[in-house]
Amino acid sequence: MKLQSSRILITLLILSSLCRSSSAADHPPITLMISGPQTIAVGDQIPIRAVFKNVSNHRIGVWLGETYTVVARDENRRELSRKPWPVDGSSGSTEIEPGSTAEDFRTDLKGLPALSRPGRYVVQFTRPLDYGDPKSPIVESNEITIDVTLPKKEP
Repeated sequence: MKLQSSRILITLLILSSLCRSSSAADHPPITLMISGPQTIAVGDQIPIRAVFKNVSNHRIGVWLGETYTVVARDENRRELSRKPWPVDGSSGSTEIEPGSTAEDFRTDLKGLPALSRPGRYVVQFTRPLDYGDPKSPIVESNEITIDVTLPKKEP
């Protein structure tokens, strides 16, 4: 009985550590925060800014200025588009200290067809943490909501 209890306890400890390590692998050591306008008129520029934050307890190397995937959804969260989006920014790698941030890019989503008509849209950017590693975790930004309105008529 004591041997069986010990085996059960050891099995539970192993499973517990596997669950913790898999959830840590699912969460990249950096976050990506995007910001942009809340309301724009059809045809206006849609400036987006993105900043990485190191949420780990060690220095992280990140390659900046890469192509992201931009995901646009309607107000009912139905995906309208998911497409590669080249960004303007400093290209190259940088190291981010724990708790520190680094601006990655500024871009304009004006050419994104999903945002070309009036409506409420949710936008998110994603990218692999390490483009050279096919098993690299995916970094997903926060989501921002953008209301697209008709242009104001000139009197």
